[in-house]
Amino acid sequence: MKSTVNFESAASAASRPEPGRPGAGPAFRNGYSPLTPHHRSLGTGMRQASLPPQVVANALRDPVLGDLLPVGAGFGQATSTPNHTEFADQVLLLYCIQGHGWCQFQARKHEVGSGSLAVIPQGVSYTIGPDDTQSWTIGWVLAAGTRLQAFLTELGVTPQNPVACPGEHPRLTALFEEVLEALEGSSTRPRLWYAAQTLGHLLGTLIWRCSTHGPGEPDLRRRIEQSIDYMRQHLAKPLHVASLAALVNISPSYYAILFKRHTSTAPIDYFIRLRMEHARHLLEETSFHVKQIAVAVGYDDPFYFSRVFKSVTQLAPTDYREQHRRAAANALLNGQPPGAAGIGASAVRLG
Repeated sequence: MKSTVNFESAASAASRPEPGRPGAGPAFRNGYSPLTPHHRSLGTGMRQASLPPQVVANALRDPVLGDLLPVGAGFGQATSTPNHTEFADQVLLLYCIQGHGWCQFQARKHEVGSGSLAVIPQGVSYTIGPDDTQSWTIGWVLAAGTRLQAFLTELGVTPQNPVACPGEHPRLTALFEEVLEALEGSSTRPRLWYAAQTLGHLLGTLIWRCSTHGPGEPDLRRRIEQSIDYMRQHLAKPLHVASLAALVNISPSYYAILFKRHTSTAPIDYFIRLRMEHARHLLEETSFHVKQIAVAVGYDDPFYFSRVFKSVTQLAPTDYREQHRRAAANALLNGQPPGAAGIGASAVRLG
């Protein structure tokens, strides 16, 4: 038998929400803002919409819509102001499309990088915001329903580990925006079915992406390797963390965290080691003067270069070259190949 829940009349009845209920205070396009119930906008370009409270209440009693229902959604660029709220019966799905941010609840702060999904459970007070006092581009959905937990379990997120890494994908971006578009229209039963089915498609896609994409490490490792390749190609130029982070579309602070996680070294220290590795090669294989080698690895002052070189290798450049030549001569006398003349310098590699 077809449900008799009247969504259109419920929407009309919900146009004046009770004080303290979601929807009270300044309204957005189609209702309240889940992220900032007391503010009018998260920032330029942020579209937001939500269902009136009574429509939500009636829909959750529906035999079909009660399984899975998007209650609110948003899409676009959010500003640097952290946002704080809580919801008793709804789960927030927040997907970072570009930039980097964080969420904090239950006394723990979680990083949310580009291509990551944060799932904030129901009934908790939380704070979210972009990193480095910049904006970030996000898509989010507030979801409810009896089947929602089954999706989240399959997704592998928990309150202790709320961040999944489906990776960056235009299909995910499009689905978050499609849920929003479905909620921007009238609250008719067909439109709510469309919104609910789109949310189901979104959750299914997130589960599939997480299962094939892994925990986010391959993509992050690829970005770090990309920045290291850039370092190797620009040893003679000054480099800064901000420019390296921008190259791989990560905020500077998050880039530094990721870089050290993958290499056990800070980005600039790693760059210095790459320079010294190349300087060792030039000392071993060429007759270039120390001043020429210094310029080749980005140092105008040969004395400063020598100090840096010694801090890394424990030898001054001229001493290193002389020791290498003696080691090479001894190797030849002993019938060893020239490559056996190394003096203990280790190659720089990704950890």
